[in-house]
Amino acid sequence: MNNELFQKEMTNSKLIYIEDDQILGNLITQALVGYGFEVDFRTTLNGLQESLASLLPDLLILDIEVNDRRLQAKIITSTKI
Repeated sequence: MNNELFQKEMTNSKLIYIEDDQILGNLITQALVGYGFEVDFRTTLNGLQESLASLLPDLLILDIEVNDRRLQAKIITSTKI
């Protein structure tokens, strides 16, 4: 799939991206925005459940080693998107 077609298909797609490394997160967020995604970038899981309910994202990208593993497990098991 070429980039132009990909961008047309993904324009206005919403995603939540959680990465506790601020520098890496900023780089990936810039790339995703460049491809037409609307990105809610976070460095913690705080407020995630509320954002999932209000934003209704098309995709959730979650760093598997984000800072609070217990909260992460609770969110993953209780979230139905």
